[in-house]
Amino acid sequence: MAMNDMQPQELQLALQGLAAKDGDAYSKIYSHYRDQIYRFSRTLMRDDATAEDVAGDVFYALLRKPINFNYRSKFSSYLCTIARNKAVDL
Repeated sequence: MAMNDMQPQELQLALQGLAAKDGDAYSKIYSHYRDQIYRFSRTLMRDDATAEDVAGDVFYALLRKPINFNYRSKFSSYLCTIARNKAVDL
């Protein structure tokens, strides 16, 4: 499954905004990645409701703790790793 990442400069600005607790930055990231992360979660969980829970947990995690994204991979890969870990926790 190919993921469509934000442009690097746009992503960097959004992540800076997210670190500053900017709701618009969060909305931009959420809007861009929500469907991709849901589809990835759906593939893992094979259940719509549980996939929604996993995807929601991914984006909630972005709000409540600092992001450890280091730009060595795609941001979508970073989010998928969080989703995989959330799925395992369930």
